[in-house]
Amino acid sequence: MIEPFSVEFNEACRLIPCGRSTLYDLIAKKKLRLLKLGRKSMIPIEDIRAFVDSLKTAA
Repeated sequence: MIEPFSVEFNEACRLIPCGRSTLYDLIAKKKLRLLKLGRKSMIPIEDIRAFVDSLKTAA
């Protein structure tokens, strides 16, 4: 199976896990990038992995 380069906004909320407002805060704080394709908002998988890894090292 081919791994996606990015996931939709709601899927990113599920993967992290967090709510939509928290995800918007992370984007505003430049911890995650938001990609737009038309009306669709996508978060790069590499950003999600890096963010989750940073949580592991902070704990």
